[in-house]
Amino acid sequence: GSKVETGFAGLAIGVSLAGSYAVSQAFAVQLPKLAEEFGQDPEGTEAVGRRLARDLQLLLIPLTVAAALALDPLLPAIVGEGFSEAEAAFGPALAMLPLAPLVVLASQLATLRLIPEKRLLAAAVGALVFLAVAVALVPAWGAAGATSALLAGTLASIVTSALVLPRAFSPQLVAAALTGAAMVLAAAELV
Repeated sequence: GSKVETGFAGLAIGVSLAGSYAVSQAFAVQLPKLAEEFGQDPEGTEAVGRRLARDLQLLLIPLTVAAALALDPLLPAIVGEGFSEAEAAFGPALAMLPLAPLVVLASQLATLRLIPEKRLLAAAVGALVFLAVAVALVPAWGAAGATSALLAGTLASIVTSALVLPRAFSPQLVAAALTGAAMVLAAAELV
């Protein structure tokens, strides 16, 4: 697409990645202690990671829904009127944030279980889905197609992680993540 659409996608994805980075840092702080305790109590150690994911979802879901609802006045006020058309790209980008705790939890569990190849597989599947969706959507949707492709790739990575990392996610975590992402998309469509 155009350079403008590329800029819109980059801005929206950058905001999403900043939030995802903050999520990953919360897990990174926790990892050394969990690695130390994993040998004695694998189930209890993994439960600590799942609790962190749940707690982060409780924070991220209302924040991202509120951000999606406030896009119309917020986006031009923060980055300028020239970016008001980037709004369509922000819905799918913000919808990735309720999913971020599951992505990072999968990575943490693969690390603790010493099976990084499972996480690599999930990331590869996510990348392939991203590419396929981007090829299909970007020509027609521009920046919104790019962020939708990233959302689809993230979802594919989570589904793959759930399949290759048994007991990684509780049904409640998955339900909260999917519901949160759907709420963000719905809120973005309202504005």
